Amino acid sequence: MNIEMTNQDSPQPRRRTNQQEQERISRSQFTEALHTWICNSLEQDYGEDFTVSIYEDGKSTGLTFLAQLKSTTDWRRFVPKQTPEEIHYSLEVKDLKHWADTAPPVVIVVWDVQARCGFWQDVPSIIKHLKGLMQEWDRNETITVVIPVTQTLDTDGCRKLRHRIGHLSLPSLSVGKELEIASEFLFANDDQGQASALALRQAIEEGNEITVQSVNIASFKLSPWWERIFGASVPDAIKISPGHQEDICLRLVLTATGTDRCESVPLDLHHVKAGTKLTVLENDTSDPIHVRVTLDQRSRSVILSLHFECPGKRVQDSLQVTRVLRIVREGGHIHFALSNGHILAGAVSIDPSRLPDVSSLVIWERLLTVLAEIQPKVAKYGYFTLINQITTEDLRNAQEMRAMCTRALWETRMTISMNFKDPVSLPTDVPRLSSATADSVEIGLGDDISGDVVLFGVRVPLGRVRIVFQDGAAAAALLKAQAEQSTKIDIIDAPVLVKYLDWEPPLTGPDPVILSK
Repeated sequence: MNIEMTNQDSPQPRRRTNQQEQERISRSQFTEALHTWICNSLEQDYGEDFTVSIYEDGKSTGLTFLAQLKSTTDWRRFVPKQTPEEIHYSLEVKDLKHWADTAPPVVIVVWDVQARCGFWQDVPSIIKHLKGLMQEWDRNETITVVIPVTQTLDTDGCRKLRHRIGHLSLPSLSVGKELEIASEFLFANDDQGQASALALRQAIEEGNEITVQSVNIASFKLSPWWERIFGASVPDAIKISPGHQEDICLRLVLTATGTDRCESVPLDLHHVKAGTKLTVLENDTSDPIHVRVTLDQRSRSVILSLHFECPGKRVQDSLQVTRVLRIVREGGHIHFALSNGHILAGAVSIDPSRLPDVSSLVIWERLLTVLAEIQPKVAKYGYFTLINQITTEDLRNAQEMRAMCTRALWETRMTISMNFKDPVSLPTDVPRLSSATADSVEIGLGDDISGDVVLFGVRVPLGRVRIVFQDGAAAAALLKAQAEQSTKIDIIDAPVLVKYLDWEPPLTGPDPVILSK
């Protein structure tokens, strides 16, 4: 007798959904693809599926990352037609923000269970890309991220993934360690090979940059801790460039000595490049006096080159170089000394014929002396932009601006035309008579009349100005015109003294100096 008993209250076995089965398969295929690495499944779902430890030849590299799988049956449906090289996958922003603050780094993997392949991108790279697209990307609920189709999990793709995880982990793994490089180069015993060997030797001795191709790299080893992270490899090429040099400042003093004058200019030289046999120092190339010193141990020589730029960017510097050039042009000599006074070398030979003529240098020195005096007083209006040519108007404006700044009287000549027919309707730009003597008439330009002086790009307002006509005939003509109020008068090339009332120093003090045109 067969007796069958059933219990209708007993639970029925649960079946996996298609999605759950797809995820199970993707997890299995993922661990199979990374069979040389150790993939520890995270059973409790905290947002990541695996902790992956990267191994090489059965040895740990010390690198670990968290993997988040996104399974699919056709990865191509996530590839836009406009960008066939990219997978576009939607993620929740809250998950991305969580992964961004997670260590070790999180890697997103889109896994195709039909094609048995996967594509990856690390979260730090995803965040960087999103920030480049939009500043407020994290204010959305979901966001589309980009995964390159070239970042697969085949042998080459796993090597790229290892290197990426290595770079992300490098700040913590390199603490207290130094990177050492040992390399050997081999060159063919022919003309081309020997020329390449000579070029490498010269680059090392002179501190130049050079690239050695892989054909000449016999061996290349990095520190064991580095090769544990990234693996051993021979690069396609090695670029050799000078390492960081401690900045050494060499203070030199250039002195130009003539028969009755001398000029000294301090110069600070810094390392430009340093090899095993040759060192080069120079000062700022924007300085009007540029000095370059080359110390060559091979020939036991010191090579000094000197370049003058006049005018320079700054007035005081330009004045110094002008004085130096004038001394040399008049037959003087230049020598260099260290800051302690020790002469570095004998007199420097300069061909005077290659310098500006003495008359031009005298004009420049005269102008620059004036500019150096007035530049601090007009700095709020701008700084002089020097040019290579000087006009007569430049010299005149410089003297007038100097008179303004020093409260001196500016002696010049003036041509003026006025019509006093109807005082009520006089235009505001006609000066007003203020006082008169037998031989002079003073005219004040009040607040309603504007004027300025422009010199080398700096426009300086005149302020209140008082003009004193010194010629008796001009004074009489002006007084007559004022009295009759009906005479038009032209004063041509009359001598005048100009007073600038709004410039320092104040009114009290010694009598002003008269500066003439």
